[in-house]
Amino acid sequence: MDSEATWSQPSTQLYRSTLTRRWPAFGWIIFSLYRYYPWFNKCLLALLLYCLSFYLGCSQEETNNQPVIDRFIVPTEVSVGAKVDLHIIARDLEGDSLTYAWSATGGQMENAVSRTVSWTAPDKAGPFTVTVYISDGVSVPIARTKQIQVKAPNVPPEITDLVLPQNIVATEVIKLFVVATDPDNDPLTYAWTVDGETISEASKAKIDWEVPTELGQVTIQVTVSDQINPPVQSSKMVTIVRASTIVPGQKADAIALGDPFQKTQQIYGQPSIFEQVDDLIFFAFWKPDLGVSGFIDGEEKTVVAAFIQAPNMAETEAGNGVNSPLVSVEEEFGPVEDIRDNLEHWYWTRGIEFDIRDQHVEQIFVFWPVLERLPAAPAKAHNTDRTGRRSSATPPISDQVGEMLYYQQIRGNYRR
Repeated sequence: MDSEATWSQPSTQLYRSTLTRRWPAFGWIIFSLYRYYPWFNKCLLALLLYCLSFYLGCSQEETNNQPVIDRFIVPTEVSVGAKVDLHIIARDLEGDSLTYAWSATGGQMENAVSRTVSWTAPDKAGPFTVTVYISDGVSVPIARTKQIQVKAPNVPPEITDLVLPQNIVATEVIKLFVVATDPDNDPLTYAWTVDGETISEASKAKIDWEVPTELGQVTIQVTVSDQINPPVQSSKMVTIVRASTIVPGQKADAIALGDPFQKTQQIYGQPSIFEQVDDLIFFAFWKPDLGVSGFIDGEEKTVVAAFIQAPNMAETEAGNGVNSPLVSVEEEFGPVEDIRDNLEHWYWTRGIEFDIRDQHVEQIFVFWPVLERLPAAPAKAHNTDRTGRRSSATPPISDQVGEMLYYQQIRGNYRR
């Protein structure tokens, strides 16, 4: 049998074809069909178009782009238990609809399949991770991750102590001190007020405050803030009193030698007696009887000497005042340096004199000290203007005696 078989269409010479059983002849058969039969051309064209559309469809599916993330809005720090919103802003280049899926390594997530979700932080501090997955349903989903530091809640500062004396002396400068701490080591600010009035330039934990002259009770308050939490406050009520101390050569009650008399008036008010005595002015606060009086320089109006009498309760450092026994005075100041008229007990080097009756103090006189030390050589200069002010140089003996006579004269001019 022959290996090839030929089939011819007898109706026309234009349409003839040759068929072969051999595979090498398959190309010739296709060529013959394409050349002589129009219906084959149409079939072949349709097949080619189908293959092309299939190829293009597969190519489009394979090149679909992943979604693009524009913004991922997640806080870096939150407090324990805080509820915050997390946002993702994304788009798809082919316009495919997007789906979202959120997850976190701790805490609670609400509405975890939308662009905006609510996340409640865990009840313990530490780092936690939040992840969002975005899919267009065609390409591989894209993910974005961010770490959130969960911190313990900030705690307001604590005031552990407000250091104030119960009684404060008018016109003195005292220290106000608050002890405050912040558990989070936040920097602290301070503000001080007295009866609601702010103390200027007082923004530290320890401040100096000049006590006003008006006597009575006042409320001192301090406000401490960490600039995060509401400020905390502490207050105390204190009493402003007159000075009740005697410092030899310096001070009698609230009257300081060398101070302008105006300051004395701010403390005690208007004197009941204010009269000229030679080149000095004698003043007294006896109505009501405060037991204080003294002399001021007639020109400069500064205090040069002061007296303490009953009912004034001012005392020295050792507690000696009006009605104290003489023996107690000598225990504090030593043997008396000079006694005049069996009444005046002078301590010239200390600047104090006690009137003693029946072995008890009746009156105290405070003045600038004299005879501080014996001069080794003549002094260079000395103030002798009778105001009670003295230079640092030790005066000659004659000048010191003059000062003694001067203070004795002042003492003698005093009349109760």
